[in-house]
Amino acid sequence: MQKNTLNATYRQAAFAMFVWTVVVIASLAWGAYGHRHEVLNIAYQNAITTITKDIAFRDWVASHGGVYVVPTEQTPSNPYLHFLPERDVVTTTGKKLTLMNPAYVLREAQSLYKGEHGESAHITSLNPVNPNNAPDEWEKLVLARFERGEREIKEVTQTDGVQLLRVIRALKVDEVCMKCHAHQGYKVGDIRGGISAIVPLKPLFDIEARSIRDLSMSHGIIWLLGLAGIGAYNFVRRREIGRISRQQELEYLASTDALTGLANRRTLMLRAEQELARAKRYGSELSLLMADIDFFKKVNDTYGHQAGDIVLKKLADIFLQALRDIDFAARFGGEEFVLLLPETNAENALKTAERLRASVNDIQIPLPQGELVKCTISIGVASYSSSGNDSVEKLISGADKALYAAKETGRNKVCLDSSAEEQHRLES
Repeated sequence: MQKNTLNATYRQAAFAMFVWTVVVIASLAWGAYGHRHEVLNIAYQNAITTITKDIAFRDWVASHGGVYVVPTEQTPSNPYLHFLPERDVVTTTGKKLTLMNPAYVLREAQSLYKGEHGESAHITSLNPVNPNNAPDEWEKLVLARFERGEREIKEVTQTDGVQLLRVIRALKVDEVCMKCHAHQGYKVGDIRGGISAIVPLKPLFDIEARSIRDLSMSHGIIWLLGLAGIGAYNFVRRREIGRISRQQELEYLASTDALTGLANRRTLMLRAEQELARAKRYGSELSLLMADIDFFKKVNDTYGHQAGDIVLKKLADIFLQALRDIDFAARFGGEEFVLLLPETNAENALKTAERLRASVNDIQIPLPQGELVKCTISIGVASYSSSGNDSVEKLISGADKALYAAKETGRNKVCLDSSAEEQHRLES
């Protein structure tokens, strides 16, 4: 019993540890997922900040119709604006200036800008005036999607083994754009192209890796503390189970006959008092059988005391198998057994006793040395009555007298206590 309980405790502890491990792993996985989501969100916000800045800068330049600057080797006159007569002008002081349209200004500014984590941007179109604004392969694919109604696209891509977050927003043609792009057939409101931003993810992933490492360490500590708690609880519980088991074992030894496993005499007396009190309180029946093995001394003398023990245990098994759940069997001493039959009157007690006697009479008990022992029992029956057997002592005394009568009149038989027999006769 204790071994089964301890095994169940081990299984429960193992299950609790498994569940705790799954919970910690799930929490760690959710935390890692949260970090990855946060990294991608930071990258996206950086990209949007870059794109928004470029759009605002372009809009400012466009609102002024472009800006004039002194042409340099890096910023020569825009060859793609040759159709504008005011592309190149000379100030009243003789300084030469060239017009930079919004796309020209933005492309040059983008070529000079690199963000904190390597962010960069690019103005592009499927129909660029300046070939330097031609789209790359990814931009070609997503610009085509603008024709289907999308206005912003973001994707994680990989170039030369480097992971990148790429974001592009559509650029619409407005009135100030018509100055440079009317000849291309655009109308106000058309999608002319887009501004794309590239954010390298490695720097952010490195930060994420450090965060996940710290998260893993904290989860590892929490996991170990949880396992220690489960282990400590299991240890305390096993000790308590052991204590209860030892207590139950002592109680069992104090209440049980060691040879047969039946209740001992002390336990019988306590149970008999309880059953008799119940019978008196509710006006129910109670009978007591006292059984004795006939010529038991002869078995011991012929085959030895070990054979006698085998016979006693076999009879105990027969009694337990033949009785009801509410009945109670005990070894009274030596070769004597007492059986309590609650809710049973004298007539039914006699039937039960006769059935037990016949069961014993019909068997042969094998011994280790190969012999077969056949034995019989005599049984005395006493029943509770308000006028006679109204105490446990009187019930036992009545059953003992009936047993003595069975022995005296030939053995292997059942006799009813005289007082119960007289009452039974009167009731009949």
